[in-house]
Amino acid sequence: MTISIRTARTDDAAAIAAVAVASIREVATNYYDTAQIDAWSSAFTPQTVQSAFVTGITWVAADGGEVVGFAKWEPPTEFDLLYVHPSAARRGVAHALSEAVERAAREAGLFHLEATVSKSARKVFDAFGYELIEDFIRTVDGQQFAVARMRKELR
Repeated sequence: MTISIRTARTDDAAAIAAVAVASIREVATNYYDTAQIDAWSSAFTPQTVQSAFVTGITWVAADGGEVVGFAKWEPPTEFDLLYVHPSAARRGVAHALSEAVERAAREAGLFHLEATVSKSARKVFDAFGYELIEDFIRTVDGQQFAVARMRKELR
């Protein structure tokens, strides 16, 4: 697997949505119930992804041209999204995407990033050096999710 990181294009929207849905449906099922998974994954369609390009910067990780992950930064300090297709999990994709977000934040003169992460992403963000600010409940499409607010000091 040879991963390349690049900024997302509008024609990546369907692939980005597919990565998010696959990740949610496979990885998050260990942490959330079926109704929660359905509500969460329904938020990712090619149209909603394309609409999200209006703000922030989205990067994709591609393997041979196929999108296998993506991350989004909402300046100034929000690490907004990080998803990796289950077939590419544990191969450095999330780390490479995180580095792209953090590099851009540093280049913008920022000293920290914050993220609201799911239970399934918590271990990943812990491994990347993010520290817990607080646990709380977020509601998506009528479903309540236990999530965590995390922060990382950039050096």
